Amino acid sequence: MEIRGAVQGVGFRPFIYRLALEAGLAGWVRNGSAGVVLELEGPPARLAGLAERIRAERPRAAVLVSLEQTWLPPLGLQGFTIRPSDGQGALTVQVLPDLATCAECRAEVAAPGNRRFAYPFTNCTNCGPRFTLVTALPYDRPHTTMARFQLCDACAAEYRDPADRRFHAQPNACPQCGPQLALWQPTGSAGSTTLAVGAAALQGAIEAIQSGQIVAVKGLGGFHLICDASNEAAVLRLRERKRRPRKPFALMVRDITMAKQLCHVPPAAAALLGALEGPIVLLVKRAEQGSRGAEEQENRRAEEQGGRGTEGQRNRRAEQGSRGAEEQGNRRAEEQKGRGTGEQGGNRSICSLAASIAPDQPTLGLMLPSNPLHYLLMAGLEGPVVATSGNLSDEPICVDEHEALARLGGIANLLLVHDR
Repeated sequence: MEIRGAVQGVGFRPFIYRLALEAGLAGWVRNGSAGVVLELEGPPARLAGLAERIRAERPRAAVLVSLEQTWLPPLGLQGFTIRPSDGQGALTVQVLPDLATCAECRAEVAAPGNRRFAYPFTNCTNCGPRFTLVTALPYDRPHTTMARFQLCDACAAEYRDPADRRFHAQPNACPQCGPQLALWQPTGSAGSTTLAVGAAALQGAIEAIQSGQIVAVKGLGGFHLICDASNEAAVLRLRERKRRPRKPFALMVRDITMAKQLCHVPPAAAALLGALEGPIVLLVKRAEQGSRGAEEQENRRAEEQGGRGTEGQRNRRAEQGSRGAEEQGNRRAEEQKGRGTGEQGGNRSICSLAASIAPDQPTLGLMLPSNPLHYLLMAGLEGPVVATSGNLSDEPICVDEHEALARLGGIANLLLVHDR
C-alpha cells in the first residue's frame, strides 16, 4: 500500500503501527520519497477494514491525496515494525507547515510537576515544528535541525513507545536534552552580549516588553518584533524603526477571552483562531476600542500643534485629559482585582490599545500563541502585544539569530533567541 499526500511529520507511521496491532496484522511501514509505504499480511477482511480505517481515522493534520493498493502473495511475515526510511526515487512527498501547539502539550507546559513545565520547545506527533525543521527528505530526525540534539533516556523511551503520543515524534525534546533560550543585547557591528539564558531569558524579555522596549523573538519560522500593544510610544518607535508608517500591525492575544475584549469574535472566527496553522484572523473592533483610538489620535494631533486652538478646544482637551487619567486609574484597579483568575491568568483586564496600531481601520488582525514560547510569553504579560514580522518593510523576514543581529539590531532593544 502506498499513501501519498501530507503524511510525513503527522504521526502517520505510529498511526499505522497502532492500527495494524489492533487488527492483528503483520508487516511493516516506512517513509518513502513519495509518502508512506506499507506491507500488511493477514485475512483479506481485516486488510480491507484497515484500509477503510486509514481513510476514516487518519491523523488530524494529515492530507491524503491517494491510497494505492497492490495485492501480493503472502510471505509469512511476523509482527509489525516501523522500518528506516527509504529516500530512493523522485521526492514528491508533501511537507506540512508548522502546527500550533496541541492541548496536551499546553497542559504539560502549564503543569508545575511535569518535566516539561515551562519548557518553550515542547511538542509531540500532533503539533510543533515541521516545515521549518526539515533539511532533507524523507522526514526523519537526522534530516532536521534537531539532529544534533541527542535524546535523553526519558525522551528516547517516549520516542520508542508505540502507546506514547511522542512515538517517532522527530522534534521531541525536554529541558535536559533539547534547545534552550538566550537573551541577547545588540552591541553594534552585528555583535551582542548575552544577558540571560533559559527561564531567566524569558523573564528578561517579558520585563523588557512591559517597560516599553522592542524585543525580537525567534519563533518557528523566523523572528517577530514584539512590543506592548497598549504603549503608544513603543508602537510609534517600532513604526519609525521598521519604516512602516501606516500599515496596520497584527496583535497576539493570550486567548479567545482576550480576543473578545478587543473585537467581535463570531464562532467561525474563534474556530479559525484555534486552527492548526495558527493564522492571523481579521476581526471587527469593538466600539470602545475604536473610540479610544480616535480620542488618542485627536489628543496627539492637538499636542503636535503645540497647544494651539480655540479656548473651547483647549477646554475639551483638558476634560479629555482628566477623563483619561480617571479611566486609566479605573482600569488599573480592575487589572489588580482581576489578576490570578482564569486560564493562565484568565480574564485580566486589558489596557486600551495604542491608537497607532491600526490607524483609521475598523478591524484588527489577531492571532493566538502558536507555540509554547508564545504561550509562556503571553502568560507573563498583562495584555496583547504587537507581533509583526522581523524585518524592515519590504525585506525578507529574518530566520537566523546572527542574521537578526545584523538586520534587526537597529530596531529591537533585545533579541530572545534559541539554538534550534
